[in-house]
Amino acid sequence: MQHDLFHVYTVDAIRSWCLRNLPPLTVPEFRGEFPLASEIIQKLVKPSALYLGGLFHDIAKDAAETIHQLGEKEAEGILPPAQR
Repeated sequence: MQHDLFHVYTVDAIRSWCLRNLPPLTVPEFRGEFPLASEIIQKLVKPSALYLGGLFHDIAKDAAETIHQLGEKEAEGILPPAQR
């Protein structure tokens, strides 16, 4: 487990936070609390990609390649082509 300025929470904690906090952004009653985030999520063609991004966040941490490159490879192996 990494602990530094940028890694205060575990990957599981961040995944839980994402899954708990993304759905309210799609509900009109909460638009006033987070107007920009609510506007952006309403415009997404595939909102499921945002949820998957939250789930796969840091999936390849501590590897030789950049986390983005390895995360993309890992997600491609897990997701069906329609979800990529």
